[in-house]
Amino acid sequence: MSKKTNNNDAADNDAADNDAVDRDAVNKDTAFQVFLFQWAARGSAVAFEMVIPALIGIGLDRFFGTVALFTILGVICGMALAFWQLYKFTEL
Repeated sequence: MSKKTNNNDAADNDAADNDAVDRDAVNKDTAFQVFLFQWAARGSAVAFEMVIPALIGIGLDRFFGTVALFTILGVICGMALAFWQLYKFTEL
């Protein structure tokens, strides 16, 4: 009987070791996915910061009847905002 108990204990220890290895692999995969999502969010934030001011400029040009004045200002402001945001990302 003690032999059977020892075999069960050894099997339980092996299963626990395999489970620990699987958890480590899952934790690494999850950490990598979190990393990717964070950078995707940062990239989309920079893209929106460039596009939205330009779209607002287009709308203002149509509203006031000007020719690309506010669009150019929107593009310049959007690029400045995006570069500032990229600079802030490098400080992390």
